[in-house]
Amino acid sequence: MDAVKKTVALMLMFLGISKLPINEGALDFTDEQKLKLKESFGEKINVDDALKAVNKEIGKIAVNENVEDQQLVDARAEIDELLKEHGMSQDEVQALDETAGDDATGILALTAKIKALGKKADEAIAKVNSMAEKYGISANDFYRIFQGESAMDTTAQSKSTNAVGLPQFMPLQFEKDGVFDKLNKDITKEDVLKMSDVEQLGLYEDYLDYWKYDGSVPLAILQAAPGKIDKIKQNPDTVLYKKNSAAWDKNPGWRSGGDGDITGRSVMEYFEKVNR
Repeated sequence: MDAVKKTVALMLMFLGISKLPINEGALDFTDEQKLKLKESFGEKINVDDALKAVNKEIGKIAVNENVEDQQLVDARAEIDELLKEHGMSQDEVQALDETAGDDATGILALTAKIKALGKKADEAIAKVNSMAEKYGISANDFYRIFQGESAMDTTAQSKSTNAVGLPQFMPLQFEKDGVFDKLNKDITKEDVLKMSDVEQLGLYEDYLDYWKYDGSVPLAILQAAPGKIDKIKQNPDTVLYKKNSAAWDKNPGWRSGGDGDITGRSVMEYFEKVNR
């Protein structure tokens, strides 16, 4: 192949052209060009044999291109199936690899990325289902919390509270005497932002277990005021945060009637309105 490449390079140089003239899978030199090549190569290279060798390589390339074309067709079909299976949009796929174009290598690499993401998504779904069964609630209850708190973004960080991750862990939970300190977990909110969704779900499970959550009240109460679970059980209208308090300012969606105190009921109603 190297010898053929050198021959082609010489042909281009002798003829003063930048691209070989190819027609229907074979070289298509004019009689004048062939004569010039014979004069230029002299007796060192038989031009007719050189042309046959180059045409042979061109034929191999054409076959490889057909194989690549089929790879592209198969890969694109697989991507379409993966999109349907995992609910990803074309925009999300484009965000995975801005360089993915019509190149077979790029398309196949993108397929592998989507497969990997699909596997991770399946693992996260399995984890949520497991937690839902453990606490006797619906998996959709978890999705409402994560959608309402972080829009399902593991890297989400609140500008107003600095809460992080899928369930928006508050900074105080990582401080001395916070939940995770009491659980002897040497972890920071920065560590959480580097975690996968499955890892964050495991941490959330630890958080729920710390509060001895048993599914008898909506998860929403664990988000807003876990220390007031018993009071909420007795009276859902228990005031969690009074109007104009710091927590009231930072959580407008939780307010009663849009501008009233934040109560157990108003928090539960907020998350009930959130769709997965």
